[in-house]
Amino acid sequence: MKKIEKIFNIKDKVVVITGASGYLFNSVANNLLQNGCKVAYLDKDISKTKLYLSKNSRFKSRAIALEIDVTKKKEFSKCLEIIEKKLGTVDTLINGAGINAPTDFFNISEDEWDAIMSVHLKGTLFGCQVFGKDMVKRKSGSIINISSASSGPPLSKAYTYSVAKAGI
Repeated sequence: MKKIEKIFNIKDKVVVITGASGYLFNSVANNLLQNGCKVAYLDKDISKTKLYLSKNSRFKSRAIALEIDVTKKKEFSKCLEIIEKKLGTVDTLINGAGINAPTDFFNISEDEWDAIMSVHLKGTLFGCQVFGKDMVKRKSGSIINISSASSGPPLSKAYTYSVAKAGI
């Protein structure tokens, strides 16, 4: 039994989550935090996360919320530096950042297409490059890239989202 406990012990593991203020990944981040992980919440809008952390001060030393534009590689580098100073070495990166638009297929604009693709694909690429390089150097770490059931047939008419998730 002790061997199994060691395999699944996540206490004090440092987990970084992009898209951590969205519904799904905010729940993932909160649960990891409540189960002993140190969590870095990364998102473009961190107001919801800051409110949660201020109401749960017991997590103050184990969590940070950092604003990031995942389409900018330099912002990942800045976040990594802050996370290492405040929480320690990153054990896991979960790439969950994404945006959506239910625009009718024949009316998807180039700007909408580019924005959705950029957040999903550049955000995943840059996260993997910045955090992955550090993990490879240390010979330790895990990266989890989240796709979607919508990566096959588009669900809920989210065509560009589906293409982006298929890319991931």
